[in-house]
Amino acid sequence: MNDVFEDLETADRFLEVLESERDDWSKVIAQIPGLFGSSKRATFLSYRAIGLTERQVCNIMELSRSTPSIWRKNQYFKDFEYTHLYELQSTISTRLIHLGFVRNMIQLLVKDSALIRKAFTDDGLMEMTDREFALYKHLRGQYTASELLNIEKALAPEKHKENLVINLTWNNGEQIETVQNIPLLVSGKQDEDELGG
Repeated sequence: MNDVFEDLETADRFLEVLESERDDWSKVIAQIPGLFGSSKRATFLSYRAIGLTERQVCNIMELSRSTPSIWRKNQYFKDFEYTHLYELQSTISTRLIHLGFVRNMIQLLVKDSALIRKAFTDDGLMEMTDREFALYKHLRGQYTASELLNIEKALAPEKHKENLVINLTWNNGEQIETVQNIPLLVSGKQDEDELGG
């Protein structure tokens, strides 16, 4: 059975964006993260932007190897891919990985929430299967203040720039403590001010 997204040019929202914004590619690029997962073409380009080969993307998305060639019959798509893939790799790949992480986290939170709600119903713990109860016991240890802080750091690392504290103790009991600022990497480059340059 053929996938409707492979055959119909009008079935994919990304094509509408390409055609309506063909004079301003930056607007197209800005919309790709929002179309990730809902548009097969945008998802394909997103995976290519994070460095996967065409073959790897086809395997992940369960596309036939001929699908990208079919999509490239649309001149806008072909031009965009060949002209802007490098730009996608350098500008939005980190955002796409972040978006994928957040989407997966939300799906896990929804599943966790359903299990936790079940535990708090009348006889909920008694009605759980052994597997559900084992998972519930494991989940209880995951919802801590430190885990919340770790999630916040993953979602907004720029807000959680930290100092590294180094404590050295010698056999004679002498101690030295030093605090070092850990430079934050932004777009693969370190700020020259942070590096003393």
